[in-house]
Amino acid sequence: MTRRYRHALGRKSRLIFLDLDGVMNNTAHLHRVANGSSSSQIPLDPRNVNAIKRVLAQFPDARIVVSSSWRYSFPTVLLMRARLHQDGIPKYRVIGLT
Repeated sequence: MTRRYRHALGRKSRLIFLDLDGVMNNTAHLHRVANGSSSSQIPLDPRNVNAIKRVLAQFPDARIVVSSSWRYSFPTVLLMRARLHQDGIPKYRVIGLT
């Protein structure tokens, strides 16, 4: 673990490695809302966003590392934070990409 992550996490933090396509989005949701857009351009499935929000509420120290091909569309943590914030995920929760 890099020094940067240790500093961001503290001692008792939990990491959630979160995939987006197929997890936060799914085929049924994409068919309903995509209209030809790439998956990174459409809102995440609200049911799945609510599920991750419940996990985050249960574990206030948890932080998210996005493990997804979305890292190519949003190549910095700041861009990914802003994108996920559009769907209601707090920016400070996203600490990395892989």
